[in-house]
Amino acid sequence: MNIKIEKQDNKELNTDVLVLFVTNKSIYDLKRKITTLAPTIVSELNSFISFNDFKGDEYEIRTFYLPNHKTRRILLAGTGTSVISNVEKLRMTCYTIYQELKKIKGKKAHFILDNININIDQSINVIAETLLLSDYSFTIYKKEKGKD
Repeated sequence: MNIKIEKQDNKELNTDVLVLFVTNKSIYDLKRKITTLAPTIVSELNSFISFNDFKGDEYEIRTFYLPNHKTRRILLAGTGTSVISNVEKLRMTCYTIYQELKKIKGKKAHFILDNININIDQSINVIAETLLLSDYSFTIYKKEKGKD
């Protein structure tokens, strides 16, 4: 897995998956909260949310598809009733995000670090570490099926 960290203008995003962290409360207020995204993404996202049952519960993940946009998918990661304020909760949330990203098979993912109340440098380190460690598998002693 390649991880590249960069600061980018969110209105010009061209990505497979855009990851947003949302709380139970912020899910219904995304239009006001996410002013850094392109208006078309915000309007489509708000219409998806109003017709779906995503509530932003802790470790709840939902992917929305945007077929006519440069950002192809939006992945909402629920943080529960409050923002993420400790490293372990961020790790667990990122692990559930990794599992969903693996299913999607997207090559590029961008994270918007709203609703995380941890130092930005530490947040980036935790996200990168979690994604790298989640991708690791120890297969040195694993036997192939059919061979003894």
